[in-house]
Amino acid sequence: MREDMLFQERCFTLRVNGEPAEQILCSEGNWRELSVGYLLSQGRVKSSDDILSVEEEEDTVAVRLKGAMRPACFLTDRLSALPPFAVKADVDDDLIRSLGRALQEDAPFGRHRAVIRRGGDTAVFDDAGRHNALDKAIGYAALNGWETRDCILGTSGRLSLEMLGKAACSGIPLLFTLKYPSDLCLQYADRLNLRLVARAASDSPVHL
Repeated sequence: MREDMLFQERCFTLRVNGEPAEQILCSEGNWRELSVGYLLSQGRVKSSDDILSVEEEEDTVAVRLKGAMRPACFLTDRLSALPPFAVKADVDDDLIRSLGRALQEDAPFGRHRAVIRRGGDTAVFDDAGRHNALDKAIGYAALNGWETRDCILGTSGRLSLEMLGKAACSGIPLLFTLKYPSDLCLQYADRLNLRLVARAASDSPVHL
């Protein structure tokens, strides 16, 4: 098979407080952001304030926490324990379309894309995995001190419950996609008062 028909995939070990925690399959680049976003979106740390340091060396990312990592639990249990957002966020269609088109422009072969925005600041990330791309965006916000309640998050991929869970567990009140959400994703979004927007790059984004 021709090399230009293959997408790149890499593997690194996430170590937390000196111990191996996860082996993560992903694309090259932004592994510090991916590691922090993963820990936040999986509920393994409560907030970015729990993180003391993040160091990347070769095929390892080492995260040092103030205390122990929180135990893993089922996604539905994590979501059921979250309080709903006080106000259902919204944003005008012009901004959603602009961010939606940023998800489409010059997208690398074989990769999904995520975008995160706070105020006038925007960051875009790519990965072979749509979950990883979202984690990179979440981790970037955390490492740069962004208040997640002031952020909106978007993905080029479809919105499953797991994708919703990443936004909700990270405290992000609005999640948009170029595509559509699942029925279960919409059900939990309603319960959490989290805004979903589908068909973000279209002339008529759908606010749910």
